[in-house]
Amino acid sequence: MRKAVTSHEQLSVTLRHLATGESKQSLGYAYRISPNLLSRIIPEVCEALYQMLHTSHLKLPQTEDEWRRVQADYNNEWQFPNCMGALDGKRVLIGKPAKSGSIYYDYKSN
Repeated sequence: MRKAVTSHEQLSVTLRHLATGESKQSLGYAYRISPNLLSRIIPEVCEALYQMLHTSHLKLPQTEDEWRRVQADYNNEWQFPNCMGALDGKRVLIGKPAKSGSIYYDYKSN
């Protein structure tokens, strides 16, 4: 019978998954943990990290002025008006408006 997965191993495999996007199949092979167990471990560790760190590290703007400051800072840094942030590593498909021609051309062909 296999020994229990230590908390150190659980944190390590979760951080590697979050940092690289590596599949559970590949992580399972590297860490000798079944992909099914990883499907339980990763969300549990993410929830624990959130519960421990959200009050000190995740602060949402509370007022309209704070939201406007975030938008202004983002625009100053990236010259992207009317935007408050970006998601990294995810492609979100949207439908283009009718009669928009090539303005919204999808160069990735999806």
